Amino acid sequence: MAGLEALRALWDYSGTARGLIGAAKDAPEGAQAWSLWQAAWPLLRGERERFQGAVFVPAPSSRRRPGGSLPLFLGRQLAQSCHGRLLPLLRRRPGRPPQSTLNGAERRANLRGGIALRRGIPPAPTPDFLRARDFWLVDDVATTGATLEECARTLRAAGAARVSAVVLARVP
Repeated sequence: MAGLEALRALWDYSGTARGLIGAAKDAPEGAQAWSLWQAAWPLLRGERERFQGAVFVPAPSSRRRPGGSLPLFLGRQLAQSCHGRLLPLLRRRPGRPPQSTLNGAERRANLRGGIALRRGIPPAPTPDFLRARDFWLVDDVATTGATLEECARTLRAAGAARVSAVVLARVP
C-alpha cells in the first residue's frame, strides 16, 4: 500500500471475523472488542519486538460513539502490551461522506486531503520526534486501503519517516 513500510492484517474480512468486527464497531469498549483483542493478541505476541516502543496512531473514525472507536481501543491495547505510546494524532476533516457508502475510486477521492493532524495534542510532536519513531497506524478493516494511505500521507507530510499499519482484517 502506498506510503506504508508494512501492512499486517490478522484475518481476511469474511465469516466469523467479519461478524465479530461488525459487532465490536458498535460497542468498541464492550465484550466483543475484548473478545477480538483476546483472539488478536496471540497472533501479534510473536511480533512484540517489531512493535516495541512504537507510536500507535488509531485511524480516525467518521462514526462517533461513547468510549471512542474500535481502532482507538486496539491502539490502546497494543501500546500497553508493547510498551509503546498511543497518540491519536489524526482527525477526519468534516463534511465528507462515510467511506462505507463508496467504491474504491470514490474512497480515495473522498479522503484526498481529508485526514489532518489533530490540533491541541500536548505535547505537539516535533519533527525530531516524528523522524525518530516507528509509527503504526491501527485500524479495524482495510477495505481498499484508502484510509491507511491517506493517514500515512498525512504523517509523512508532518515528518514521520517510518509508517506501517496493523489491522484486524483485510478485504480479500
